[in-house]
Amino acid sequence: MQELIVTADLGHFKAYKLIKSRKDNVTPRVELLKCFDNLEAHERISEKMSDAAGRFRRAGAGAGYNSAGSGERHNMDTETKKRLIKKMAECIDSMMKGEDCDAWHLAAGSDINNALLRNLSPYAKERLINNIKSDLTKLTKSEIVERFTESE
Repeated sequence: MQELIVTADLGHFKAYKLIKSRKDNVTPRVELLKCFDNLEAHERISEKMSDAAGRFRRAGAGAGYNSAGSGERHNMDTETKKRLIKKMAECIDSMMKGEDCDAWHLAAGSDINNALLRNLSPYAKERLINNIKSDLTKLTKSEIVERFTESE
């Protein structure tokens, strides 16, 4: 049975293959399959947008002036978060099919966990056997193995 372990937060994504040896009763180990950082999650608003000269006009300064926006971000953070979560869900879906995976484990921060699950395909959802609402992206490989094999 092929198993994957995925750890994610808004800025980091790591996917491991769980390798269990039945022959020699060796402790399970993990092999890193995919790892990427969402650089967009770390950018400041000033790196994403600029208020170039002349972009924002003065509002209400008399006749001939048009009302203009105040330069507020509105829903930019929310949209960025949705886009990053969708990207992670697509990555999980493609790995599930590409690795011919029978089961998988997920550890994602509580702020993105439910949204990530909503964006997954039914194929991936029905093979999810363990869901931890915690950010475990900074754990070492041995800590990942301990965390996901202790209940078996």
